[in-house]
Amino acid sequence: MSELIKNIVLVGRTGNGKSATGNTLLGKEMFESKRQAVGVTKKCKMYRAAIQDGPIINVIDTPGLCDSAILLEELSKEITNCLNMTEEGIHAVLLVLSVKTRVSEEEESTINTLQSIFDSKILDYCIVVFTGGDELEQDNQTLDDFFSAGCPEVLTKALRLCHGRKVVFNNRTTDEEKKAEQITKLLALVADIGEKTGGIPYTYQMHLKIKEEIEKHKEQERAIKAKNLAEAEQAVRLDKIRMDQEMIALAEENRRLKEQEKAVEANNLAEAKLALVKEELRKELEEKMQLMAEENEKRREQERVIESKNLAEAELVREEKIRIDQEMILLAEEMERLKEQERAIERLKEQERAIEANKLVEAKLALVEEALRMEQEKNKQIMADENKRIKEEEQRKIDSKKTHMVYARNLVIAGSHQSEHWSWVPMQYDTSSETIVEAASLVGLCWLDIGGTFNTRELTPWTHYEVVYLLKLIKSATGWEVPVNLKLTLPSGAKPQERSVTLKEYIGKSWVAIPAGEFMTTPENNGEISFSFYEMGRWQEGLVVKGVAIRPKI
Repeated sequence: MSELIKNIVLVGRTGNGKSATGNTLLGKEMFESKRQAVGVTKKCKMYRAAIQDGPIINVIDTPGLCDSAILLEELSKEITNCLNMTEEGIHAVLLVLSVKTRVSEEEESTINTLQSIFDSKILDYCIVVFTGGDELEQDNQTLDDFFSAGCPEVLTKALRLCHGRKVVFNNRTTDEEKKAEQITKLLALVADIGEKTGGIPYTYQMHLKIKEEIEKHKEQERAIKAKNLAEAEQAVRLDKIRMDQEMIALAEENRRLKEQEKAVEANNLAEAKLALVKEELRKELEEKMQLMAEENEKRREQERVIESKNLAEAELVREEKIRIDQEMILLAEEMERLKEQERAIERLKEQERAIEANKLVEAKLALVEEALRMEQEKNKQIMADENKRIKEEEQRKIDSKKTHMVYARNLVIAGSHQSEHWSWVPMQYDTSSETIVEAASLVGLCWLDIGGTFNTRELTPWTHYEVVYLLKLIKSATGWEVPVNLKLTLPSGAKPQERSVTLKEYIGKSWVAIPAGEFMTTPENNGEISFSFYEMGRWQEGLVVKGVAIRPKI
């Protein structure tokens, strides 16, 4: 019976319409809903309703996460209580935003507050609900039209953290069919959360365990900081001891200098007399050294004059020798050139005589050789074309046996059931086959999610396979400057293979194979693999998806 009960928690900024959304889900006015500056909801409240052909839902309304009238500690305690109100745990958290108000930094603060009260794990259970659908209907707009006018960074971040799950609600409509359609879309997203989380709801025990891990991590950080502080204090104490020792040594040095000064003063007169004698001797020595320096300078100047004269004469002789050598080299080169001209003239005469003698024979031989060459080229081309045709035929037979396809119709493509986002185009599988398949053509979307699964039991054991997306971008494709993400998850439990690739360079080209990952068909990988191709937050057009190929990697 518990599997038929879904517990849904409403969170958001005061004034975004949490309580009104809860009343829409319940199908009756249970939560108090008013337009005022201070939030109406002060305590968590829960009401139950049974959805026709669906589960029983418990809807829990919470105080506004940015309500200034409630302290954060009280707010945290009150919202955490909603975990105790549900025996099964929380199946979905609805982050309520409004298209009527400008998306501000308070929305980002709402997400941060939600994470601080619970933890980042709660984002795996979040769905973004946009209220004010009545205004979009009055303006003949869809939610995608609303995004195409400009998607703020805060909103893009919120959608990314909530894994792109979003739905629009018109809480003012009286049309029962529209109400049911809104609730059906929401429950489909709740089911998606169940699939992604393995059907495990967010429980109070899970919350306590995560909080305990966080507190343990903080305690470790505090211990490290305390250890670092103790080491710093020890270093300060050692520096103080060192400085005290240096001060003692400095005081001892000052004492020694003062004693030396006293000794100097005691012998001052004797040293003064000795200094006078030394000064007279120094002056006499300086005069003699000055005379010797002047004599040496005169001698060096005479030597420089003589050396300069000798160098000038030597330079003239060297330049004359270089000029004569260059003239001799030019003369020898001219003589060699004349001899080479004579030899060339003689060779030309001999060639003319040989040409005249063999002219007719060579002409006939050239015609025969040309005819043979053309015949050989023709035969080579015929053989090459035949070999190419045989190889292509053999390769097609091999590929048809080895490659496994998951066509676009069998992939899970977000928004593919909406014609304003995707269209289906029939086409041949390839030029050598008459098989008709349907390809998915992207009309326009600001979030992209294309995924699927395949059972490796259909593959050849102990073979290296790769998983590639077969797609192309038409010439008018836009929005592909940002890289897209690819992910491959194997049944062995190994870390998923993830990569990013930019598709802009493939615009206007033929079909391309974009690898998502590769694997070996070992016993550990025997089972179901899953693959996905996704990007969120940017409007994109012009992508055509044929399918996903699982093929041997050469």
